[in-house]
Amino acid sequence: MTDWPGIDMTIQLRARYQAEPWRMSAADYLSAVRADSDHVPLSGKAQDTAWEPGLAEAMMRENRAVYEEAVADVLLADWKGPARKEGDGQAPGPRHCLPQEMQARAQ
Repeated sequence: MTDWPGIDMTIQLRARYQAEPWRMSAADYLSAVRADSDHVPLSGKAQDTAWEPGLAEAMMRENRAVYEEAVADVLLADWKGPARKEGDGQAPGPRHCLPQEMQARAQ
């Protein structure tokens, strides 16, 4: 989920496909760091997180990687829950990021 190579991959996906990061905010990261017991240090080159400047700052401060396995329950709950809409104060779920015709089929 959140390590420097993952941030680099997200930057590339945003540039190439205009993808919106999902569960990659500073709040999501800090929540996962508190819940994760592995304490794996970050490795790789620090990256800018233009979509959420506070994320890179939090990552540099905490210096811990968070992987999907540690937050699988949160990610799966997003898939099960209703599709969120931009502006509702919550990160968009994965269905929100799909093209309209695919969103209908995902429900």
